[in-house]
Amino acid sequence: MEKHIKLVTFRVNEIEFKFNGAIKPDTQFRIVPKIESKLGQNGKNLFVNLSVRVNEDISAPVPFNLNVVMFGHFIAEKEAEHGYLHQAQRQSADRYSG
Repeated sequence: MEKHIKLVTFRVNEIEFKFNGAIKPDTQFRIVPKIESKLGQNGKNLFVNLSVRVNEDISAPVPFNLNVVMFGHFIAEKEAEHGYLHQAQRQSADRYSG
C-alpha cells in the first residue's frame, strides 16, 4: 500500500459529554451528528480541524449532548498534485453532508 500522508501530531482541543437525564426509558432516538471539517495546506504540511456535535433539538431528542473538537497536522509524503487539497475538501464535504 502506498502512503500519501504521514500523521505528525493530533490533539483534542475540546470534549464535552452531558447525559440527558430527562429522557424516559425505552425512548427511540435518531442521532444525527453535525460534522464540520476545515482543511488547510502550507507546502507539504496539511492541517485538519474537525468538530462533531450531537445536540438536543425539540423535534429530535437525544440521550446525551456531545461536542468534540480536534486538530491534526499531517505531512504529504509526496508533493501534492495541484488541486489535491480542493479535491479532499469536496470529498470531505460530500461525506459529511448527510
